[in-house]
Amino acid sequence: MNFKVVLYRGVEMFTCTVKTDLLKTFLEAAQLMRLSVPLNFQPDKIICDTIDIANTELFSGVVYTESMEIDHPEIIMLELSRTIDVLSKAGGKDSITSLTRIDGGVQLELNRIKYTIRESVDAPGGMGKLNFNHPVLFNLETSGYISSIGAIAAQSSTDKKKAVYIIFSDNQFVLQDRTDDPITVTWEEDELSIIKQDNADMQKCVISLDYLKESASVLKIFDTISINMKTDSPFIIRGENDKIKLGFIIAPRIES
Repeated sequence: MNFKVVLYRGVEMFTCTVKTDLLKTFLEAAQLMRLSVPLNFQPDKIICDTIDIANTELFSGVVYTESMEIDHPEIIMLELSRTIDVLSKAGGKDSITSLTRIDGGVQLELNRIKYTIRESVDAPGGMGKLNFNHPVLFNLETSGYISSIGAIAAQSSTDKKKAVYIIFSDNQFVLQDRTDDPITVTWEEDELSIIKQDNADMQKCVISLDYLKESASVLKIFDTISINMKTDSPFIIRGENDKIKLGFIIAPRIES
């Protein structure tokens, strides 16, 4: 007589709460990369490290939870699909969202509304640790940066114009579109908080305007942002406070 034994391992359960507006912004940033993203649930935070389908832009973010009951950290590949829409319509000012691990995904509960964020069939993946030793790092006010990206985007229509020269030289930061009669936006030294400057050489790269617009759409929640750059190298832009951290690493266009 043959016996067949089936072993079933249930999911590790956890429950956490997060401020709704922060969770929405965090997931919006992640969804800029792809619809299914790996969320890493830790004792005091949720982490997402992912890359877009074209392998040209990376997102790394952290949102800190208000509470968390979890036995073991877990990475779950989740299909965001309508999640952000639910958070937008159901959330109110200062509202709190509850996330509970269930079979097949994570249940979101907000203002009596329940919605299941489905688990993806894709295996959770990570980017690994990325370290860059760019020579220039500085902070600037977010509002001026975002309005400048908007002004350049409003005038951009051709493929060539859909990229921006990003320059740091003589303690000035410059954004410039690629036309014969360009729009140029300049931040002087006293408008920047220069944290690191390893050499006096000009640093210059060409970055897709679409990627800059996308990152700006979520970084707007911060008062200041940091920029880390090197000629013809990935452009790194980040914002953070004590509740949330969002960062983007954008591959440059290399011009001959």
